[in-house]
Amino acid sequence: MDWSFFDGHVKKHYKEDSGRPTLSIRLVVSLLISKHVRNLSDENIVEQWAEKAYYQYFNGD
Repeated sequence: MDWSFFDGHVKKHYKEDSGRPTLSIRLVVSLLISKHVRNLSDENIVEQWAEKAYYQYFNGD
């Protein structure tokens, strides 16, 4: 997947110098993709990410 595409289009919406530190764009986008493809709730995708190495690999962690 071309992660640089998402970096270029989403980064303009991030402010790195205000508020709490942001999550990586790759992590956010890949979790949203995984959530949509698997039809999971927010809680379920976080649980799946924590337990499965596949999700962590896809997310770049």
